[in-house]
Amino acid sequence: MLFNGRPLAIPTIAEQVPAILEAWHPGIEAGNAILDILYSVVNPSAKLTTTFPYATGQCPLYYDHIATGRPGGKSKFTSKYLDTPLEPVYPFGYGLSYTTFSYSGLQVEKAENAVRLAVTVTNSGDRAGEEIVQCYVQDKVAKRARPVRQLKAYRKVLLQPGESVTLEFAVPFEKLGYYDQKMDYVLEAGAFTFFVGGNSRDTLSETINLTFI
Repeated sequence: MLFNGRPLAIPTIAEQVPAILEAWHPGIEAGNAILDILYSVVNPSAKLTTTFPYATGQCPLYYDHIATGRPGGKSKFTSKYLDTPLEPVYPFGYGLSYTTFSYSGLQVEKAENAVRLAVTVTNSGDRAGEEIVQCYVQDKVAKRARPVRQLKAYRKVLLQPGESVTLEFAVPFEKLGYYDQKMDYVLEAGAFTFFVGGNSRDTLSETINLTFI
């Protein structure tokens, strides 16, 4: 269990235990709330609003960083650390539950003024639980370097054991633009990749070409 006010570099602990309860700085009812989770009176469903690094040398570390010209990989000519992974221990949006969820059947299509997505979420565990389904997007090519992904929508859904539901998202075109050097908000046609999953790392993805009139 952690009581802290900021992300911590805890790779050794993360490797040795199956779960960590992040309490942050709780209030006067912390004891009751923590016991309810530890004794499975309630099923936790919260997600991290920050990123936990492997080492402090990775900081600043955040999920929506700008794409580099030398992305990580196995080649010696790519960006990497000598003694630690590029990825964090726990990514933005990560969180465990006493059940598990699986994602399938991602569909992405262009509508009149938005991009519509549909995905099937299944409670693959043995008890009821809530999942926060997250939708991210990446502008693949633009006049300015764009983040590798940005959170655009999310929904929380309660599922019984074995239950599946198809969730739909509508991402308005206006959320796919950015401010250029003249501080004008622009929408650029091109390829956009949409990601849907339980956190910013473990997602389904599909790329679609968009034009804006």
